[in-house]
Amino acid sequence: MAKKTFQISGLHCQHCVSKVKNAIQQFEGVNKVLISNENDMVTVEAENIPDIAVLNDLLEDLGSYKLSESS
Repeated sequence: MAKKTFQISGLHCQHCVSKVKNAIQQFEGVNKVLISNENDMVTVEAENIPDIAVLNDLLEDLGSYKLSESS
């Protein structure tokens, strides 16, 4: 299983966190999504991590959320 952490922008409340988490969990093979609203990080555990561009396309439909590579 792979694990990847991304920075995320646009999270303002717990509702935003839930919306993003539920959307990412819909991808086939995604086992776990952890989101820290305090440091704007999203960790995805999956058989194959979805491409960041695909994730951002999905999140764009939900609101002003955007993932970027974590440093």
